[in-house]
Amino acid sequence: MPLAEMTLTKLHECGLGIVDDMVMHELQRCIEDMQQRMGNKKERRVKMDIILLPDPDDQGIVRDTILTFHVSSSIPKGATRGTHFKIGEKGKLLTNAASPDNVNQTTLNDLPGAAK
Repeated sequence: MPLAEMTLTKLHECGLGIVDDMVMHELQRCIEDMQQRMGNKKERRVKMDIILLPDPDDQGIVRDTILTFHVSSSIPKGATRGTHFKIGEKGKLLTNAASPDNVNQTTLNDLPGAAK
């Protein structure tokens, strides 16, 4: 096979069709995140870095290079609202399901004579 100029559209011919698969995978990840968290208006990114590593010959002259493709994505970090916990014995976290905003809140179940 004769030498041909490398372009992004010719990656399949170079045996690098996996790059297209990697980009599509990260795009799909971002799309799924947008669909699951429609209220989050922050941007999602797909990034492709092309790394060139010099490959010098025996005399130290660079006539070849090794190309590596790195594809990644970034999505906004997920977070829950804060929930109040009490620190119990031996560092165990205790919660009050009837009052998640204030673990120390007295509820009807805490009153004397309440059914438990």
